Amino acid sequence: MACGVRRWTPVSGASSFGVGTPAAAAHGSATDAGGSSTVAIGPSAPWLVVIVRLFSYVAFALLAGVVGFVLWCAPDTSRDPSLQRLARVGLVGGAVAAVAAILVQGPYAAGVSMSRVLDTRLVQETVATPFGSATMWRLALYGALGVLVWRLPRILTELGSWLVPAGVAGTAVTIAAAGHAAAGGLVDLGVDTLHVLTAGLWVGGLAALVVLGRTVEPRALHRFSTLAIASVLTLIATGTLNSLRRLNAVEELWLTSYGLTLAAKLILVASTLTAAAISRRRLHQKRVPLRSVRFEVALTVVVLAVTALLSTTAPPPQAAEPTSHIGHVAGEEAANDAVQMSLGDEGNAALAVLPATTTGSQLHLLLTDTNGQPLPATRVTLKVANPGRDIAPIPVPLSMSNGVWVASYRFPFSGTWKAILTVDGIGPSAVVTTADITIRD
Repeated sequence: MACGVRRWTPVSGASSFGVGTPAAAAHGSATDAGGSSTVAIGPSAPWLVVIVRLFSYVAFALLAGVVGFVLWCAPDTSRDPSLQRLARVGLVGGAVAAVAAILVQGPYAAGVSMSRVLDTRLVQETVATPFGSATMWRLALYGALGVLVWRLPRILTELGSWLVPAGVAGTAVTIAAAGHAAAGGLVDLGVDTLHVLTAGLWVGGLAALVVLGRTVEPRALHRFSTLAIASVLTLIATGTLNSLRRLNAVEELWLTSYGLTLAAKLILVASTLTAAAISRRRLHQKRVPLRSVRFEVALTVVVLAVTALLSTTAPPPQAAEPTSHIGHVAGEEAANDAVQMSLGDEGNAALAVLPATTTGSQLHLLLTDTNGQPLPATRVTLKVANPGRDIAPIPVPLSMSNGVWVASYRFPFSGTWKAILTVDGIGPSAVVTTADITIRD
């Protein structure tokens, strides 16, 4: 079998190895007797990060839902004080959540304690990342929307009727850009943006109905029902596309953290759709479906909570190509974005980072013996650190696929990172080797 490592050239300087250090098991990965492996289960984010993202989603939904309801369902409710308060909660809550997201992202990405949320260096480094840029744009959009939406009737003016929807759509783009879509292309960004926007219109519109209660006119209820159906159909379509693009196989729904969380979300969404169907049936019976709408709101809040957890869970790495085709698939980019590490007398390790940027990378690790043949290992652990910025080693969960260890990881900052590789089962004791990786913006 051809060895892809021989077609890769290192991008950084010296590497070192050591023998005798006990190796920990690769986090969340396992190999069975037949040589197959389960997909890695990545570590979950701190609950503070999840809670901040939940508040971000709820705030956006309140703002988008109120705007959509007033513009397209019941313009005469723009002066209702309860809707005005709901819109302001969305504006202020969204801005506060954006600031909080910047603060907690630094320690989360650096793998340090949340006690350093006010560390100015971490804040500056976070702002310089794609996540930070997207969140800062979101904060700016909330400020601009505050001028127009603070007094709700302004959105019905000729200027406000198109500026406000554009601002809400732009905010949805920033939310999508701060999530998994940042590691993908424009298609991923577009699908996630549509998903976020339609979810906000539906969830926030339901909240508006609950706040208004039985004062809502039947005509407005029918208009919202139409808007809700369009939103739900779009949610189903975009959710299906996301699942197809981020899962390699059906079994990953129960073999990975991402898949299990996604499955929980799908079950909750199905329950919410059942409640929505009941509301629609009561509406056709000329009844006000206030009780079922309240139940919908409660379920959608739980859905948003699971979505916040899903946004901090790494999707399974895309399946790697067979070992003999790695060099062909990676091409010249692999030649520029790979490092070779010595495993002493046992062989070599080649780590390809594609692309070597802060937008999200696929890591391919190939172990070979001294003859260039695949080198089987029982356990492999990879960590990345940035000593220059006092960032301690961060575990990168690996999984085995077709003879190659693969992972998805998003480097939070550009610069020189140290890869720390521990390989067990290739000799009498574990082998530890390191090398530098250059990550670009």
